Amino acid sequence: MNALNCFGICGNISNVYAAITCLCMFSATWARVSRNSAIELIEHPVTGTAISKNEFAAEFGPVLEEMDGTTASDYFDFYFTQCDVCQVLWRFRDEDARADFVDAAIEHKLLPSIKEYHAGETVLEKQQRVHAQQKKEGKKRGGTKMRRCKARSKTEQLQQSFDALHKKLHDPALSAAGRQSTEAKLKRVIALMDQTM
Repeated sequence: MNALNCFGICGNISNVYAAITCLCMFSATWARVSRNSAIELIEHPVTGTAISKNEFAAEFGPVLEEMDGTTASDYFDFYFTQCDVCQVLWRFRDEDARADFVDAAIEHKLLPSIKEYHAGETVLEKQQRVHAQQKKEGKKRGGTKMRRCKARSKTEQLQQSFDALHKKLHDPALSAAGRQSTEAKLKRVIALMDQTM
């Protein structure tokens, strides 16, 4: 099965040498790497700094546990290669390998998304920001309620003014000057009622 996968990866079934090279290319499972005392440091996928193998295992354990040799990408040396200068350090093969590892870590929720990383906030800061934002939105909703209450009371006040002016307008004892003043007020109230609705 691995040889068939290898032929598929290499793309040329007739090239036996390429298939054999592919089969031999990746051999280090995480179980082997964790027991290997010659590997002491591993490059961190985000910071690029070298951290101890134990620290790396503590941070990325679930991703490393998947490196059991089931497929080509389930090998430690699919992602990492030994550093030429410092033999105890293993670095990412290339940026594609780093990106694949980071994607796996994000899927396991071991790393925040790249967007969150670029935001530069810790998990605690994010929780505080989200809480403050929710609190602020709650106040806005309360403010909207208050505006609605004010609007209702304004509408009610306008309605009361309209009713009073309408009643006053139909009073037979009202003088001509009083009628004219009441009609002008009634027009302003109606205009305000139109604006409020």
